[in-house]
Amino acid sequence: MLKVSSGKYKFKRLKEVQDKTITRPSKDIVKLGLSNIINYYLVNNLDISNKNNLSFLDLFGGTGQIGIEMLSKDIFSLVIFNDKSKEAIKVIKENLTLLNDEQYLNEHTLLLNKDYLDTLKYIASSKELRIYLPLNVIFLDPPYKDIINYDFILNLYKLNLISKDSLIIIESDKDLDKSIVDNIDLSKSSNLIKEYKYGRSKLYLIKVDL
Repeated sequence: MLKVSSGKYKFKRLKEVQDKTITRPSKDIVKLGLSNIINYYLVNNLDISNKNNLSFLDLFGGTGQIGIEMLSKDIFSLVIFNDKSKEAIKVIKENLTLLNDEQYLNEHTLLLNKDYLDTLKYIASSKELRIYLPLNVIFLDPPYKDIINYDFILNLYKLNLISKDSLIIIESDKDLDKSIVDNIDLSKSSNLIKEYKYGRSKLYLIKVDL
């Protein structure tokens, strides 16, 4: 069984999606690495003295464990979980219930059961979510790695979901095609700013220099 690695929900146990073709949970060492990366990023890149509108999107939510790790940090005002699988969304809801913090979670979470492109369009067009845009952190661990490509990053830009301060984090067990950031012609360029390795898993950090 999964468990929360850090923060106020540390050691809380979480359920897994039974169908392993739907989701692949991140290892504890990756979650701890991600937590440390985000701590450093927020402290060094953002003024978090006023954290009313800090936002985190887990676009391919799976069990919800990454988003829950972010909720456990008690920094983000809104954590958005998305997955197109109904089974995954059911497990995310159950895992949020296991945290036994209903009032806080109701105020700081949003669950969406959509295809990832539909979710991006929904967030961009929602009047209620406007105060959380541009998104501060977008976490991506897609089931198929070719989803993350030139057009995907360009879409984030065109939908005004990212700014120069936004951080895109990609988890992958394969090497990222660096061309998706090296050759994007926005107003300036995209920057692969860091690459971290945890066994077979890697975290890639991207910022778009708008």
